[in-house]
Amino acid sequence: KGAAWLAHHHADLRVADTLVVNSTSCGEILRDLAPGPSLAAARLPLGIDLATFRPGGDRASARRSLGLPARAPVLVYTGRLSRQKNVHLLVSVLREVRRRGVDAHLLVVGAYDDFVIPEAPGDAPIDVAGALPALVAEERLGRHVTVVPHLPPDELATVLAAADLGV
Repeated sequence: KGAAWLAHHHADLRVADTLVVNSTSCGEILRDLAPGPSLAAARLPLGIDLATFRPGGDRASARRSLGLPARAPVLVYTGRLSRQKNVHLLVSVLREVRRRGVDAHLLVVGAYDDFVIPEAPGDAPIDVAGALPALVAEERLGRHVTVVPHLPPDELATVLAAADLGV
C-alpha cells in the first residue's frame, strides 16, 4: 500500500522529507517509484538479535513440545494476526499444498490484533480471533494447524526450530 501511495504522490514530498527503508532493495524500489532529488532515504536495518535467532535448535524436541508431526513439512508464520497481515490466506495456502499431496502442517505464532486501517470508508473490523479458527474448521484443517500465542524472543527461537519454511 505504501509503495502504491508513493508512486502516485511522490511529487507532494519535499526535499526535507526522508523515508526510512529497511534494506538496500527497498531503497532501490524507492528510487524507482519516486525518482529525482526530492526524497531522501535512510536505511535502518530490521533489528534481529542474531545471538537468539540463528539456524539450529532441536527440531524434534520443538515439534514434540508443540504436538507437531515429526516428519511433516511445517510452514510457520510469526507476527500479528490481523486483517492487514492476511493470515487467513495461510489457511488457503495450506489447503492447496495438502491438495497437491504434501502432508504439511501450519504453525501460526502471534497475538490477535483487531486494529484495522479501513480499505474503504465504512469497512467493519474483522474479528480475526473468531474468523481464523472458523476458517480452519470450515476447511477441515484443524489437525493440521497449530496456533501459538505471542512469545518472548527466546521461546520464539525455540518454536521456530520446529519449522521447515517461513511464510
